[in-house]
Amino acid sequence: MSKGVIDQERNCAEGLNLPADTLPEAPFFPAGLNLVEDRAFAVAYESISPEQRGALKVAIARLGAVYGSPDRLGEERRCSLRQGVDILERSRPVDWAALFWSEEFTSPSQLLAALLPAILAGVPDILACRVRGTAKSSPFPPAQLVALELAGQESVAEVGPEMLGDVLRQIAQGNTSGRIILLGSGLREVDPLVALPGEAEGRIAVWRRCAQQRIGLSAGVVGAQAVSPSADLLAFAHSGAFFHEQCSPDMMPDATLHAIFCGAEEAGAWLGSAPLVLTPGQESCWLWPDLEPGFFRERRISLIGPA
Repeated sequence: MSKGVIDQERNCAEGLNLPADTLPEAPFFPAGLNLVEDRAFAVAYESISPEQRGALKVAIARLGAVYGSPDRLGEERRCSLRQGVDILERSRPVDWAALFWSEEFTSPSQLLAALLPAILAGVPDILACRVRGTAKSSPFPPAQLVALELAGQESVAEVGPEMLGDVLRQIAQGNTSGRIILLGSGLREVDPLVALPGEAEGRIAVWRRCAQQRIGLSAGVVGAQAVSPSADLLAFAHSGAFFHEQCSPDMMPDATLHAIFCGAEEAGAWLGSAPLVLTPGQESCWLWPDLEPGFFRERRISLIGPA
């Protein structure tokens, strides 16, 4: 499939309508960083099925519906408190965001859940970068390339672990604000702020999820043929996750669950057991409940009142 055909599918998922000025005008990447070539995206697109591509579009659409997209990128508001003090607040997207994941982190849906909040917040420059392992590396997962392409992510790269520190220093240079996302157990020991100048701590924040994601399959949904989850679709969307079968609220595995897949009628009961509950039809979806577009915005607050 040609690059042009793939371009037509970018941001096509229902519910994801981005303002034109949220997209970067020029590619954002450090000097000397090799981006993934267009041909690799085209090959990846052809290597997964139409059903799998459709599942990724559903995942993008759900993220757009949950978080929405801002009508205004920058905002200023002022309000008066009873104590006679005014609050003046300004907020805007940070200057850049950088998403890094280690090679054993292979889920396309969980990758989208880390990327889309930055896009929907209106961050102008975003880098998505896979970090290879020290041993013989596995190929870039085609599903992740297709997910990034469908989301409209422009700058996608792959680096060795020895380059990570240099990449961090280059993207954080200058007096810019940014956010760094780390995914996968291979980046568990990485401390991005150590590689950056001391003053960067006040303008750069880090969010990470390095543990293998554990998904529980409700005993009720597994046993009910009418709402039986698609094992292939779950495995595709959440590649690398560990699945616990036959879960019930009174018979939980010893390990903490990050998500539950259950019937719609069970969803409310399961919310106390995992931060994310998915039901039939949402197999390809994922959310990081504590990673929202607000994380990618910079806020300045002024207290104004009598001396």
